[in-house]
Amino acid sequence: MPVRPSSALTTPGASPGSKPTTAGSTTIIDQAGPPPVILQDTSPGQLAAQVHLTIGGYDPATQNLAELSIVFLHQGHWAQFVRGERLSCNGITLQGAGTTFDLQVPAETIGGKQIACTYTSGARSATLVFTAPPTPTILWPVDGSRIDRSHATLVRFQVGGQNTMVYITALGPGTKSWVFPFGVPPTLRTGSPPTQATLDTSALSAGSGSITLSQSFALADIRGAGFQRVDGNGDGVQVIAVTWS
Repeated sequence: MPVRPSSALTTPGASPGSKPTTAGSTTIIDQAGPPPVILQDTSPGQLAAQVHLTIGGYDPATQNLAELSIVFLHQGHWAQFVRGERLSCNGITLQGAGTTFDLQVPAETIGGKQIACTYTSGARSATLVFTAPPTPTILWPVDGSRIDRSHATLVRFQVGGQNTMVYITALGPGTKSWVFPFGVPPTLRTGSPPTQATLDTSALSAGSGSITLSQSFALADIRGAGFQRVDGNGDGVQVIAVTWS
């Protein structure tokens, strides 16, 4: 299902120096390096595109959201847009002066879907396309479960995409345990990737806690013939609440 302009949770925008994140905080864009440039010619052939996708979040308000951020660069400098340049992704148009185009939508509208973003400068345009990985999902245990602490607590999960890191964290009052089911760095496999892992939760304190599934991924199939270069990456998170017995 494509991203729809009518989504009540869609918050397109562009910012010259900071942007909200799906965690509800504000990220200050680091401009200590080369400063942004204002170009006379902002046609796609003058620009490289960088895409970052975040799926999910660490708190209930953001765990079902996805955020797409796209910046354009010229010779290593961020391009600052002041000439009415436009970017639209799956039918949602983002406009405004700044360096970062940002879009927030329900995760279900973007996870596992093909995303097409068209950049327009004057009469020239180019489109970049990529496939978003599915929303990372903990299949077992379920949210709200009471779990006995043990040396081998089973977690079943589902992730997709070309992962650069996957880890699962079990958190208790003042203590935590974690595991990297794909290895560090992830082991290249020709077969199906792991879909379950065990954690040693025996040392966790009893009481309220959580299990977090986190992944970092590359947008391996990203392409955009009209740009100098395109690349992309992202991260995904799901958190469930549990009670440790």
